[in-house]
Amino acid sequence: MNRILARFNNSWLRWSLLTSIGSGLGFMIVSRLSLYSDEYYSQFLAELAILGVFTSLGQWIFLHTKLRRAWLWIPATTVGFILGYDAYKFILPIYEIYILIYPISIGLFVGLFQSFVIRNNIKTSLGWIAVSVVSWDIAYKVGLSLIHMRTIGFPMGAITGLFIGAVSGLFIDFVLIKSEKIESLIPQKEAS
Repeated sequence: MNRILARFNNSWLRWSLLTSIGSGLGFMIVSRLSLYSDEYYSQFLAELAILGVFTSLGQWIFLHTKLRRAWLWIPATTVGFILGYDAYKFILPIYEIYILIYPISIGLFVGLFQSFVIRNNIKTSLGWIAVSVVSWDIAYKVGLSLIHMRTIGFPMGAITGLFIGAVSGLFIDFVLIKSEKIESLIPQKEAS
């Protein structure tokens, strides 16, 4: 039993599960709301905001004891998600290759905005942005597969979030948490 509990104490596993649960809840809420996002752009933005908030809320549960201003993670992720989703339209209006650009755009914007919350040194921030691009790219391709299998709602979000969390969680665990210079990488909460 202690071995099982020790596994849940692992930073990577907790990050992955919390990201998965947050993303799953976001997808479940969006699938239940039926906002007619295909017809109204404002409702589409509301769906993106819900997905961003819930995915980042799961991650915040992990980060709130590690970052001084962890609450900024939620708006940083949400704004990055919305801008990243829309940016590819302005950067590259060719519809046929959006599947390649879309997840990179989301990962780039989410990682960029999240790096402002981490904001310690340029090497760590650039690493986080690169990891974000890779994790969103993999998750998007998995998400497309799930759509073709007609998987929607919580299962789709949870599986997609698991891939985002699994890839980005490796960076969190090995670079940020297990680093001997953790104090210089993550601004710690001030002692009360």
